[in-house]
Amino acid sequence: MSYFASVGLGSTLLPGVLWAKVAAGEDINAATIAAAEEIAGLKFDDAERAMMLDGLKQQESRIEALHKIPLRNSVSPAIVFDPMPAGKSPPLYTKRAMVRSPVAVRSLPTSDDEIAFLPPVSGGSRF
Repeated sequence: MSYFASVGLGSTLLPGVLWAKVAAGEDINAATIAAAEEIAGLKFDDAERAMMLDGLKQQESRIEALHKIPLRNSVSPAIVFDPMPAGKSPPLYTKRAMVRSPVAVRSLPTSDDEIAFLPPVSGGSRF
C-alpha cells in the first residue's frame, strides 16, 4: 500500500484488487497489473506497467522478508517512538540556577481603595 501511495494510487481500487490476485496465488507481472487496472477502472501504458512492476516486486520481497522473521507472542508491540539511533544518547545539560531580579518590598496598603488602584509591579507581586 505504501508503494501505491507513493505513486499516487493509494486511494484507488488498484492496490486492493492487485493484492487480492496475489493472495489468490497469481504472480505479479504486467498481465496481472493490466487485469487489476481493468477492474479498478484505470489505464496505464506498457512503460508505466514496467515501472510499477519493479516497485511491486521490491515491495513483495520486503513483505516476504518481514514474514520470515519469527515473532513470539511474548514480544510486545512497539508503542514508544524513540528517534535516537541505537547506541546514541542525547546530550546532557546541567541545571542552572534561575536568576530572578529582586522585587522591591512594599508595605501593605491600609484601605481597599489603595489596593484597588495599586500600580502594577514588574516581575509579579510580593503579597
